[in-house]
Amino acid sequence: MSLNGGPEIPFEVVMAIGILFLFAVQAFCCFKLRRAALKLIPVYILVLLFFLTFLYYHGFFDTSSWYELGAAIMAILLGIISIGDLAAWVLYGIIWLVRRHKRKDSN
Repeated sequence: MSLNGGPEIPFEVVMAIGILFLFAVQAFCCFKLRRAALKLIPVYILVLLFFLTFLYYHGFFDTSSWYELGAAIMAILLGIISIGDLAAWVLYGIIWLVRRHKRKDSN
């Protein structure tokens, strides 16, 4: 991937940046926001993007012959980036369980 004729950026680096960005956003939401609905904002966005990809795959937006390939590429990219969201929830779950266990031990 090259931006405006600049240096070549490997695909893995671009995906790692996407994963880390979504991890940071989801971790912030999990640890700083109190309401469950607000903690799920990045999940809502991912679900919306997956839904749009589904509509794109079925030709809702485009009638050309390339829509299936474009939707497949979008689904792969969204799936990979979703790893960051999942990792943030796993981290939040582990920390929540450890804190809960410590509270029970202190009582």
